[in-house]
Amino acid sequence: MDLITVYWMNTQKDQSTHTLVFLLLKLHVVCEFYLGYLEILG
Repeated sequence: MDLITVYWMNTQKDQSTHTLVFLLLKLHVVCEFYLGYLEILG
């Protein structure tokens, strides 16, 4: 079981927390992608 699944299961009882974690995960992925893109260009 991965960390995201654990987070998802733990936050099903609190929808606002689940949404916040989801947004933070999406932001992290976007930042990683952007930094990788800059490295390719640089």
